[in-house]
Amino acid sequence: MVYRLLIVEDEPVIRQGLIRLLALETHGYMLCGEAENGSEAAAMIEAHNPHVVITDIKMPLMDGLELIRRVNESGWPKPKFILLSGYREFDYARKALRYGVTDYLLKPVDEDELIALLKKTAEELRKDERKRFKEAAVKALIGLTAAVENDRLPELMGSVWEGPYRYVGISIHEAFHRQFRDQVISMLDVMKPDIIAVALPGEDGSDLGMVFSGPALREIGDDWGSLADELNVSLSGCAEADTLPEPYLYIGEQVEELQSLRSSYRTAVMACHAAVLSDKRFTVSGKSGNLSGSGVIGEIQQFIREHYREPITLKEMGKANYIHPIYLGQLFKKTTGLHFKDYLHKVRIEEAKLLLRKSDLKVYEIAGNVGYADQDYFMDKFKKLAGMTPTQYREKQMTGWETG
Repeated sequence: MVYRLLIVEDEPVIRQGLIRLLALETHGYMLCGEAENGSEAAAMIEAHNPHVVITDIKMPLMDGLELIRRVNESGWPKPKFILLSGYREFDYARKALRYGVTDYLLKPVDEDELIALLKKTAEELRKDERKRFKEAAVKALIGLTAAVENDRLPELMGSVWEGPYRYVGISIHEAFHRQFRDQVISMLDVMKPDIIAVALPGEDGSDLGMVFSGPALREIGDDWGSLADELNVSLSGCAEADTLPEPYLYIGEQVEELQSLRSSYRTAVMACHAAVLSDKRFTVSGKSGNLSGSGVIGEIQQFIREHYREPITLKEMGKANYIHPIYLGQLFKKTTGLHFKDYLHKVRIEEAKLLLRKSDLKVYEIAGNVGYADQDYFMDKFKKLAGMTPTQYREKQMTGWETG
């Protein structure tokens, strides 16, 4: 997020010096304007909605404190104000803090002090955006948000909280939920910086969940399995490992507007029932992922047996089942005893043996029929698994000596 900054200073030399001093892009800011007095600055604040205003106190037409008072009374989105003052105005500047001024700096401005203050202010802005988004999201989830309330939310909250949006619910064993509710909520709220945790009123105390916005959704893609793994690890910090119940995730539909978030919540609740009843780790609007070998791994094995002629990759299987390919590979090996590629080769070579026994197809034709475009590669895999070449295998079958 790049924050807009306005500089208000009646002395051109000082004003230009500040602009050169800041190197704004380096510190996460962009200059949206410069003004010579408070009156000019007020018009710019209304037009450009800056996040931060650095303003002198003593200026013609309208001084810095009058500018702040006018902005506070205007109803416009209120920026963070940083006051510039000389030593003679020190007490004046200190009193201005009661008007909501973020901080003040003495002239001549020290570069390191200014940069440190801007970094601190940027962190405060991020916290404000997160808080504002959380309040708006909770209102939307319980059905209290109208479209008109969200007209300016994107510019108020920052690009991190732009749409689309998605509600991700978390179901934890009721006893664990009751005992560690506060710890779980706190953990969720800091697990990722660009999502927010919510606890909505529910029959069992609260419905725990997270709200994802556009950037976070783009980052996770369809990899909900990794989120489930990360959540499981994070929850282990709330209790002893042997008492930790595995959480279920239920992912609602994606919606484009924040005021539609309740629709995502409703579909997530429906997905929750499907997830728990079918013992799924997570369910995504009707699609699900399973931890057991008889579940997703069994389905993948069946898919390989039916589609071995086609190019098949672990990455594609992970995407289709909403599981990270690295985790899926580990689960596949644990369940079947074979790595994914080794299992695929095994199925293909067994099919090749069948064709060698039952047909008069040439070796290169068999290679293509079982998914190998390269005949030499096929022959190499066949020899490693069968202990002989395809031709030797066929000849031995014809003599009645079954091998491999």
